[in-house]
Order: sequence, then structure tokens, then C-alpha cells
Amino acid sequence: MRIQTERLFIKEMADIDYKDFNNMTIDFRTSKYSMYNPPLPQDKDEMLEFFYGHLEYIDTYGIYLKDEMIGIVTVTPDYNQFEIGYMFKNKYHGKGYAYEGTKAVINSLIESYGKYKVKIIAGVAIKNTPSTKLLDKLGFKCESIEDVSFVEGVTIKGANYVLEY
Repeated sequence: MRIQTERLFIKEMADIDYKDFNNMTIDFRTSKYSMYNPPLPQDKDEMLEFFYGHLEYIDTYGIYLKDEMIGIVTVTPDYNQFEIGYMFKNKYHGKGYAYEGTKAVINSLIESYGKYKVKIIAGVAIKNTPSTKLLDKLGFKCESIEDVSFVEGVTIKGANYVLEY
């Protein structure tokens, strides 16, 4: 899949995108919002396993501004629904790129599966306000709130969002 938006180029990731993916995760670790996600791999072997796991089991899309990967959007098929996730470089937060890129991937999903009822889910930490605002802007509705834990001994409030077409 390849998508061109007004400002972005989006493509399904392949082996050649490892360096860009690695740089994305390194940048994301410095984000104040990374604490709301499962810990990312720290060493090269773990990162390679993480990357190839994404290629094999998750549809992972690189979001490019000119020649720079500025984010990724992931889509995980799960029976009769899809789970969506995203991660963008810090310096591109608050500029509308996450909305533009994620919306384009969602529209592509709807186009591909339009004859079926499409249900897209997303989980987010309630304290990750930019992410909750993005999901609201994309038309998702908060369906439930629950305690979640990605790190042993640390529990946060998470929200489960749903978008149906």
C-alpha cells in the first residue's frame, strides 16, 4: 500500500526500513508519552526481533515527510476488528501529521473492507492527552476505562476507543 496525502507519503514497511524504524523508536524513548507504552527494546538483537515481528504479524506503515520517516501507524488484524497504534517523532508533535497519517491509513482500511462492517479499536493511557484528543478528532468513541500495566508494579488508567464504519 502506498498513499500520498497533502503533505505526507505513507508506505507499508519492508526490510529496507529497519534504520528508519530504529531511529523512530530511539526518538520515541525520549518522549514524555513513552511511559504510557510497553517498554521498547534496548539492544540491537531485541530491536531486530521487534522490527521483524512487526513486519510479520502487524501491518506497519511508515509515515514520511519528504525523505524522513516522521512516524509509524500500525494495524493489527484481530478477527472481526483491527487495532490501530501510532508513534511520531517528538519534533513533529502538534503539527497535524499524526492526524493526517492515521486518517489516511484508516481511510485505506475502510476502502479495502468497505463492504463489511469495519471496527477499529485503540488503547491509550488517559494521561496521554494528545493521543486521546487525536482519537476524538478521528471520530473514535471511548468505550471503557480500565487499569493497565506495562511495567511490573506500575498501574495506570487506560481507555479503550472504538471507531465503526
